[in-house]
Amino acid sequence: MEPATKIRFEDKLGDLPPFGVGERKMGPIKVYSVGMYSDAAAKASVSSIPKSNKSGALSAIRSSLASSNRTTFVLKMNFKVGA
Repeated sequence: MEPATKIRFEDKLGDLPPFGVGERKMGPIKVYSVGMYSDAAAKASVSSIPKSNKSGALSAIRSSLASSNRTTFVLKMNFKVGA
């Protein structure tokens, strides 16, 4: 479940586990949530990188996804207004 919008995502998409979820806001409107599903190798490649190293994590995600067999994004629209 994406915490800000409370939108639920599947625990698995086929045989792919969730990599992460997030939301997109425009002002007070939570426009959509997105879930990323990828193989375990892609997730393992960033698991040891500290959260404070955002550029290192982004670089590792990009390279692991380029070598990943499958990655899928699920977009779920949300039009609730929140403060």
